[in-house]
Amino acid sequence: MGQLRSLEKRLQKDDTLRQRYQETIDTDVKAGYVRKIDQTELNETRDELQWYLPHHPVINPHKPEKVRRVCNAAVQYQGVALTDKLLSGPDLLQSLVGIIFRFREHQIALSADIEAMFLQIGVPGADSRCLRFLWRDNPEQRIEVYECTRHLFGAKSSPTCAKYALHQVAKDNANNDENLVRTVQRNFYMDDFLKSVRTPQEATQIYQKFRDVLSKGGFKLTKWITSDEKVKSQISETDRSTKVVKTFEAEPQLSSILGLNWNVDTDTPIRHTTIPKLELQAAVYGVRLKRQIVREHDVKIDKVYLWTDSSTVLQWLQSAHKKQQVFVANRAAEILESSSMYQWRHVKCIENPADIGTRGMSIEGLKESTLNIAKLSPFIVEDKTIRVKGRLKHSNLDYNAKHPILLTAKHPVVQLLLERVHRDDLHEGTEYVRNVLQQEIIGLRNSLRKLKSKCIRCRHRNANPIHPPMADLPRERLDEYVFPFTHTGVDYFGPIEVKFLRPAVTRFITQRGYPSTIISDNGTNLVGAAKELKAFMDEWDRAKIEGRESASAPFMPSSERYHDLRKSFKTAQAYACMIWKRWTREYLPQWNQRSKWSKEHVRNLKEGELVWMVGESVRRSEYKMGRGIQVFKGHDGVVQSARVKMAHVEFNRPVVKLAPVL
Repeated sequence: MGQLRSLEKRLQKDDTLRQRYQETIDTDVKAGYVRKIDQTELNETRDELQWYLPHHPVINPHKPEKVRRVCNAAVQYQGVALTDKLLSGPDLLQSLVGIIFRFREHQIALSADIEAMFLQIGVPGADSRCLRFLWRDNPEQRIEVYECTRHLFGAKSSPTCAKYALHQVAKDNANNDENLVRTVQRNFYMDDFLKSVRTPQEATQIYQKFRDVLSKGGFKLTKWITSDEKVKSQISETDRSTKVVKTFEAEPQLSSILGLNWNVDTDTPIRHTTIPKLELQAAVYGVRLKRQIVREHDVKIDKVYLWTDSSTVLQWLQSAHKKQQVFVANRAAEILESSSMYQWRHVKCIENPADIGTRGMSIEGLKESTLNIAKLSPFIVEDKTIRVKGRLKHSNLDYNAKHPILLTAKHPVVQLLLERVHRDDLHEGTEYVRNVLQQEIIGLRNSLRKLKSKCIRCRHRNANPIHPPMADLPRERLDEYVFPFTHTGVDYFGPIEVKFLRPAVTRFITQRGYPSTIISDNGTNLVGAAKELKAFMDEWDRAKIEGRESASAPFMPSSERYHDLRKSFKTAQAYACMIWKRWTREYLPQWNQRSKWSKEHVRNLKEGELVWMVGESVRRSEYKMGRGIQVFKGHDGVVQSARVKMAHVEFNRPVVKLAPVL
């Protein structure tokens, strides 16, 4: 009752919606899909099993003029919903991909819909009492009880019941035409019919025969679409889809087929899909697709071959009997369950057109790719070499310049040739190398890029230091509620003799207090003074133990003086707390961001790696080379500095001043 009143309030705000909603009920009552229950029948069935469904209007944004009434079987009453008590039955739906496969097999395509499919399937009287709902024409009238006599849209049991009825109608009325029955079973996706045939005569026969046979069970096929003009002329205008009437427009006609775009003029169903990046997973998808193609097509397939450009995948398949990682073993087993090793072939990457597809290249891009060398106009000369015909026939260039030999950069001999030219011609770029060789080399840019990345001289010219992400602040800089100079940093300019160190430390401690931590950059002077400083501190501690410090009696202030001191202490403590709170709230968050070196994933310098010492005032040609013999990582595991060994010296250096040689 509450949901009915809520629905009435909604309809009172929109008079047009209320009228259209009332029409849906009146139309269904007139067609026999819904019936009104009188008081006598209500009294007779009071003790019988029954269920009342809430209902509401649904409007398709693409069809705002059409209102559909939906009875919601998923709404619960006392923790129970009608859909929970219904059985879904066996899945009689065909594979969507398989239907699309068969839809594209032949030249002429056909498509149609069953009009109001669920409403053609009756519900037994005892069960229809569970499909009741309440309604009245206006809030002033008495509430009436209505009962659905047909299967509901959205109920769990409706799809299977509808498909079973459709199949049964075909069997009962096909007059032993097994092909018709099989087509009904394999070419309907719920109420959508898709079929492709070879000839217009066959298409016309399907239209006439299917329309007549299925109509005997109450299933009316409407919205017929075809790609053939002759077939279209044989379909009555009342049965055609109004959305694809032929017009002479610049844009082709488009129709939606099971969520795909179908160009009616050219018959090209389009679906945008992603391509797997993992080669092994791609092989799994390949055998799954092969299995589905063989199963779903009506065309007989004698032999199947599968191609991959991954040697690793083939090795995994050949060694499937050996122990492998779980990921590899599971997928290799699935591949070999649906294929044999003799079916697998290897194709080079440069010859594999599918390799370009994995990079999301369009058809236009494919035409311009290196795999399509037609734009070079290649031809074979008497010495069996392939040369570029080009457009320079009438120029004054020599024969080799006008018709360079066509080579691939992946051939070992070409690699050696590129290395020699790169070395002899002062490590120049791509165009210079091409002009020197007077050859047209496929993949030259990528090959030279790899060559330059391995060339010591080129890397020296383009050496860049490592920039690890800015390290986290040390704990000493984040301590709260500590005295000034609790953690102290020390740096020196020099040279300063060690004997002046002890008085400096003594004066500092006398004025600022005893620090808990003294931090330095381990400069040479401080390392040299470490022993002196330790001896001094040991001597000082020993003096305390031996009682060399003056032992004066404790000071006991008067009671008034004590209260003044206590008040001053509390005031100072309050100020200190306020300062630390502001420090935490206002100052500390400013250091949360990394002002530079913010890249998260950078390579770590490894022990034993050759490096160049980078300096701001040193030219690249003067960079010295050393070897990192020890690396130092921060708390985050990122190398921040390293100990570098040169010919006669070792020293520590931050990685931002080191550039890897390789």
